[in-house]
Amino acid sequence: MPTYDYTMKAVRLNQNIVEVYPNPAKDEITLRIATKGNVTVQFEDITGRLMRTIQFDDEATTQTLNIADLSNGVYLIVASDDNNKYIQRTKFVKIK
Repeated sequence: MPTYDYTMKAVRLNQNIVEVYPNPAKDEITLRIATKGNVTVQFEDITGRLMRTIQFDDEATTQTLNIADLSNGVYLIVASDDNNKYIQRTKFVKIK
């Protein structure tokens, strides 16, 4: 029977790779990606519909994003690496 080592995955998921602030937010959010390597960040609404995709390249990076066009509600941010492996999922709330 094969054995699996989940240790590295658990360590990775416990790190705070993606930070979102302010939360809740009105018009802008700031994303901070604290990892080396390329990271793809996808915004999904609560139903799982993809709203937008952003690419972060190579180093810890911070970007401020305009979210004024999004409807009020809860959104998920899903970060994955170059190999499309899940890094972290977090949420933010868009308010008026």
